[in-house]
Amino acid sequence: MKKIIPLLVVFLFLFSLTVIADAPIPPYAVDGKASLETGECIAGFNVYLETINYKTLQFEEISTVVNQNCEYQFSLGNPPFVMWMEGMEIHLRFCTADKCKKTIKIGQGGCEKGGGCTVNFELSPTDKVTKTTEDGDEEVSAGDTIIYVCWDGSKVSDTDDCPEKPKDEEKDIYDYLYILAGVILSALGLTGFIKGLVPYWYNRGVKLIREGKVYKDKEMIEQGKKCKARAIKMMTTAMRKAAEGKYGK
Repeated sequence: MKKIIPLLVVFLFLFSLTVIADAPIPPYAVDGKASLETGECIAGFNVYLETINYKTLQFEEISTVVNQNCEYQFSLGNPPFVMWMEGMEIHLRFCTADKCKKTIKIGQGGCEKGGGCTVNFELSPTDKVTKTTEDGDEEVSAGDTIIYVCWDGSKVSDTDDCPEKPKDEEKDIYDYLYILAGVILSALGLTGFIKGLVPYWYNRGVKLIREGKVYKDKEMIEQGKKCKARAIKMMTTAMRKAAEGKYGK
């Protein structure tokens, strides 16, 4: 009887793990930001997480890629780690050196059991990180993964990839017609026609043409011209109706 009781305890424990693992539980997020010691944002390489899989009772490792915002995130409660609990140890690895390893425990050290755990990390430019490419994993220096923010807000890993900054915009025929029509409508006391939809379509056209020149998109430029033309047509229609006396004082 004394031998049977310990076996029953072990059986019940394993059975409870199986039941709990199959039951839906809220996710537990482990996330953070990546940067160099000098403050630059870095991205595009792998971060690794290792912990116990309560379904197999074995340690498993998964990875995720640091995104363009220099952030990473793991979500426990999803395969393969469909279960997590207070006291669970999680091992994080940010680069190939031992100094880049960090162990956290759910419910301790700021890793609250009810929400998640944020672990930011800083690397030196010479630390080696792992990137996954079409040819497999390769080690690169963290200093080669810096993310640059271009003049237009886009993010790139090489400043040469930034879109060309447009030169001072040259006015086209639509711009001059828009200015002239605005002056005439103001003189006629029809300032209401240079508000609302008219400036909406004109400004939309300006934006499309500007972006079309940056990205060398001819179709976008043509759409911008059509928007400008639509605004001017609305203004000339108002002037024609005013000349016909359709707008009474």
